[in-house]
Amino acid sequence: DLVVGGHDLGRSAEAIEQELLELADGRRGGGTWMAGLEHHGEPGERHVVRDDAGVVRWSDEGLGDAVTIGGSFVRCVYDAEHTPVGPSSAPRACEFWRFVDRELGSAIGPLTPAPDPSPGR
Repeated sequence: DLVVGGHDLGRSAEAIEQELLELADGRRGGGTWMAGLEHHGEPGERHVVRDDAGVVRWSDEGLGDAVTIGGSFVRCVYDAEHTPVGPSSAPRACEFWRFVDRELGSAIGPLTPAPDPSPGR
């Protein structure tokens, strides 16, 4: 907005966009959440980690993705240090919801990620 408004920032809008893209592509995050969910989880925040096969388990060390449970709400915020840059996070989300079904007794059911439109990216 500042560049469009004619303010001189010492670099072009294209240079700013390129810098932002490089920063965003160098560190990924994201997450998945659902409200209106029946579950048997205790309210609060815990963490989960994934094994080499992508299977999710509770983290006893307090490391990994942050899981917030409250009322009918469950949210998982991915740990940017362990979130791969490039591929879709849909398989990661599907595995998390399998975990929620298994560990918290929800009835979301099997989920399948949509195909990644940019494999190898």
